[in-house]
Amino acid sequence: MPERTAKQISASSPVTALSGVGKVRAAALSRIGVETLGDLINHFPRAYQNRGNVRTLSACDPEISCAVLLTVATVPRSATLKGRMTLTKFRAADESGSAVITFFNSRFTEKTFRVGETWRFWGKVRKTGRSYEISSPAYERADDPAALPALISVYSLTAGISGAVLSSLVSDALLMLGEGMPDPVPAELRERLPLPAAGAAYRMIHFPSDMGEVTAARKYFSASETVAFTSALASARMRRKKGVPPRMRGADLSPLTSRLGFTLTAAQKKALYTKYRAAQRDMREAVAVKTNIDHLIGATGGRDHKEQER
Repeated sequence: MPERTAKQISASSPVTALSGVGKVRAAALSRIGVETLGDLINHFPRAYQNRGNVRTLSACDPEISCAVLLTVATVPRSATLKGRMTLTKFRAADESGSAVITFFNSRFTEKTFRVGETWRFWGKVRKTGRSYEISSPAYERADDPAALPALISVYSLTAGISGAVLSSLVSDALLMLGEGMPDPVPAELRERLPLPAAGAAYRMIHFPSDMGEVTAARKYFSASETVAFTSALASARMRRKKGVPPRMRGADLSPLTSRLGFTLTAAQKKALYTKYRAAQRDMREAVAVKTNIDHLIGATGGRDHKEQER
C-alpha cells in the first residue's frame, strides 16, 4: 500500500497513519473511542499533574503525590516472589534523605536506572523509620531538570495504551496535521474574545506550559462548540424559510401512541425507544452547549446586553 503524503493526511485519517500503530494498537485505541487522528487529538486530558512543583523527600505529604529529584544511589536488584511476582528495588537520594524505590513486575527497570543518574519521580512518598519509600512512581530522566515539562496530561486509558504512549501519539498526530488545520472559529471572534488558533489550542490542551494555557484552550473549545451549535440553528432556520420540515431525531411519543387505538408490537416499541434515547442524547448535548454559551457570555467582560443576547 502506498504511503500517505502530507496532503492526504487529515483529521479523518485512521490512527494507523501514525508510525507505531498497527492492528493491535489500533484495536486498543478503538476501545476508548479513538479511530481517527481527529478522535485522537480530541481525546482531551481528564486532569494534569503538576510535576514542576519539585519538593525534597522530607517536604512531601504522604497522602498526596508529589515530584522529587533524586540521584540513584544503588544498583537496581530484582527478586521473584511467590505467584511469579517480580520486585525491583534500588535506593535514590536528595539532600534531605534517601528513599527505596520499588517497581512491581518491571524487571526491565534494572537496566533503566544507573548509579549517579538524576531522575524526576512522581508518586506518594511515605516515611519508613529514618528512610522513605516510593512505590511504582512515574519517572523522567533529569539531566536538565529545567527542560522537563511542568504539567503532565492525564488521560483516560485502556489496556495496552499507557499515558506515555498516548501522549506520544497525540504529539505525532498534531505534527502531521500541522498548525494550519481547519479552524471553525472565525478569525474575528478569536480576536475579540481573544482566542488562540485551532493548532495552538490543541497544543495548549495537550501539552500546556502552565494552567493559563489550559484555560485559554478550554475557552477556545467552548467557542468552537458554540459556533457549531449556532451554525446548526442557522441551517435549521434556513430550512424552515424554504419550507423544508425540520428533521426529528427522537421524542417521547406516548401522548400520540396512547391515542392510536391499538397496541404497538415489541419491534415497534423497540424502535420508538431507540429514537427516544437518541433524543435524550441530543438534549444533553444541547444543555452542554448552552453551558458553553453562558461561559462565553460571561467571558466577554464589558460588552453591552444586546450584543450578549445576540
